[in-house]
Amino acid sequence: MNNGDSGLWKAILNTRSLLANCICRKIGNGKETSIWFYPWIPCSNRFPTPLLDATYGVAWVNQFMDENYRRNVDMFRRWFNSKDAKAILNIELPEDDIKDGWLWMGEASGEFSIKLTYRVVRGRRSITPAKNRWKTIWKS
Repeated sequence: MNNGDSGLWKAILNTRSLLANCICRKIGNGKETSIWFYPWIPCSNRFPTPLLDATYGVAWVNQFMDENYRRNVDMFRRWFNSKDAKAILNIELPEDDIKDGWLWMGEASGEFSIKLTYRVVRGRRSITPAKNRWKTIWKS
């Protein structure tokens, strides 16, 4: 940050690491997602640690798929511990050649939401404000 930066820009920079915890790669064809450098598993451990090293020549998610974008289950199980492999195998893959993108993990739809982002920044991840919860209880 520079002294001449606006207050808004400083706020954005200050929340960058917090918001980075809410994103993950959305796997399409796997050609643009590194197994080493991107958060690519939408669960608590977004950065799985491969059991094998880079000398085996595997760096991209698509190297774990066949030409029809079906995953190589045995290869995932060889490369990752059982917990990570299970999470990886639960990732829903498209049937077509779709580019990888980004997933906002704070919303079920995977779409970015200013409302939830505000709550994450303020330290309240709950989607339903407390007063709305009380309204729901009283109406029931």
